[in-house]
Amino acid sequence: MTWARAPEGQPFLLNPSAEYDVALNRYFSVWLASSPWNTQAAHARDLRTYFDFLWFGRGRCDWRDATMDDRAAYEWWRRRDDSGPRVEDTSWDREVSTVNQFYLWAIEQDLVRANPVRQRASAAWSPWRRGAAGLTGAWCGRCRLRRRTRDHGAR
Repeated sequence: MTWARAPEGQPFLLNPSAEYDVALNRYFSVWLASSPWNTQAAHARDLRTYFDFLWFGRGRCDWRDATMDDRAAYEWWRRRDDSGPRVEDTSWDREVSTVNQFYLWAIEQDLVRANPVRQRASAAWSPWRRGAAGLTGAWCGRCRLRRRTRDHGAR
């Protein structure tokens, strides 16, 4: 067996069998290599949460096989399920942005065929959209509608 390891101080993820996934961890050693440690750590936490949900909540689904239905189920669990964590809008937006960025990179690297985060036309340029000009991750339409109609008590 060949052992691989992450550079000193770099976050990394293990698969459910506690094995180091070289392809997955290239995201940290290549794409995020020049990012600050706290950014890398935040990406590792967000991806771990999503990948754990896929494995433990979606019948041992590997990150390479995730679908839009899996992403929708993840949203339900993270945001609406009474037994879920019920995260705030800003946390959810950051998590989906991280997952979207990871899958755009994984497509570019030929690690996956599809992004489980539905894409929509983007109004503004972003440095995070490598390989997908004019598109950005689209959240659930019901979430955006709920946000626009929330009463903040102003009158």
